[in-house]
Amino acid sequence: MLDATPLLRAYARSRVSRLDRLDAVRAQERTLLRLCREAAGTLFGREHRLAEVASVADFQTRVPVRSYDQMRSEVWGDVFPRIDGISWPEPTREFAITSGTSTGNRKLVPEPKALMRSHMRAITDLFSFYLAATPRSRLFAGPNLVLLGATDLTEIAPGIIAGDLTGLGDRHTPWLVRPWRFTPRSVEMIDGWEARINRLAEAAVASDIRSISGYPSWLIFFFARLAEAAGRVGEPLSALMPSLELVIHGGVDFTSYRPIFDRLLAGSKAALRETYAASEAFVAADDSSGAHGMRLLADHGVFYEFVPLAEAGRRWPERRWIGDVELGVDYALVLSNSGGLWGYALGDVVRFTDRDPPRLIVAGRVERDLSAFGEHVREAELSKALGDAAAGLGYGVADFTVHAVPPDVDKVAGRHRYLVEFEPSLSSREAIAEIARRADTRLQELNDNYRVYRAHDLVVEPPELVSLAAGTFNDWMRRSGRLGGQNKFPRIMSHEQASEKAFQEFVKQCTIQQSAPECANG
Repeated sequence: MLDATPLLRAYARSRVSRLDRLDAVRAQERTLLRLCREAAGTLFGREHRLAEVASVADFQTRVPVRSYDQMRSEVWGDVFPRIDGISWPEPTREFAITSGTSTGNRKLVPEPKALMRSHMRAITDLFSFYLAATPRSRLFAGPNLVLLGATDLTEIAPGIIAGDLTGLGDRHTPWLVRPWRFTPRSVEMIDGWEARINRLAEAAVASDIRSISGYPSWLIFFFARLAEAAGRVGEPLSALMPSLELVIHGGVDFTSYRPIFDRLLAGSKAALRETYAASEAFVAADDSSGAHGMRLLADHGVFYEFVPLAEAGRRWPERRWIGDVELGVDYALVLSNSGGLWGYALGDVVRFTDRDPPRLIVAGRVERDLSAFGEHVREAELSKALGDAAAGLGYGVADFTVHAVPPDVDKVAGRHRYLVEFEPSLSSREAIAEIARRADTRLQELNDNYRVYRAHDLVVEPPELVSLAAGTFNDWMRRSGRLGGQNKFPRIMSHEQASEKAFQEFVKQCTIQQSAPECANG
């Protein structure tokens, strides 16, 4: 295969040089004004007087913040999915299927060609950051692998299709890089995400893979199948994929996965790079600078706003933008894009670590917190507390979920119950109890409210921790028909979800050990 790296590196250096000189504030304002001009003649544009928008402040006085459900009912209405000319002038023939991980409700996100071009441009910038910072890279001397979700596309109306964003994106891969993309067509067409990953692993055994990207849990699953396909279970990844130099991950908080990937990549030359990509926008990417946080992609046709958490959920909240955000403050992310989303509440919580260039981290989800007893603990805090506790004993967290266990009739206090897949699997009751203790202590350090509620075990008792067999969550998703695609097991479960008899029985079958055996069926 021709090594295209030198040519692409020249482009990468030029592009990164331009990005380093980019004034993000001016770029974001230009983006907003351009979006408003392009959509001024749509039904939405006329109703909200987008043609009159001359500044960010003008826009914020005309366009309220809306959730997906509000966009669908108030803006698109009964004609959905035939939304041409309603909120974006370009015909919309593709929709990305995505699900809220806490509710399971599916969304159909418009993906017209302009937005797909934005996604592709962001991916190009991600590789540009890496190539410009890695002068000895030979990334495009071999194939690059993307772990796709569902590749099947469903016709939801005549001439209109919907599918997983990775499957849709595969249709729009720039022709220039297609020769260096590894996904055999025969594998793409296999029905079922798990079967496709298994065949992909078999095909990859003899291939000179240079990079791989996917959700962390997908990557772990793939690496395990790769070792099985090669007949070399137990050997390091550096032996299975000796030319691998880049692992791209995103989609979930990486804190609990890092110890696992540190072990997987031990002895390998592969670098880890994080992305923040959603169906609605490719928001940010690791710019390979080593700085804390991912760089906001400010010139990709998406305008971003940031709502203080106390104002989240309001129709007319206080709204910041890149011109006036503060460092270290948690904001609910709101965006307007070239897919016809305007003042759209994405549901993520972000926190800026730098302003020039703007860098941020994903701090969790707006609506996903654990507060059965008034403790208000966010997903990111649970993930960090558990990840730190497990790492302290030399374990990684492959996956987990937490739910609240209400108090018994003769008690006032309830507790949190962690269901965890450890890497490697953990069966020592003493170690599990110690991780539970450390996670409890760490969470009190991270969340003052939780610390107050935990005082003297009066409102919230010490947590229970259950160690599950490897693959438990994937097995449950498979049984539920939701393995792969944009589906993710919720990190925080409602009491109703956790109390389902079928789920309880399944957990009991998969339990290796727990810190409070008398509470196993709580």
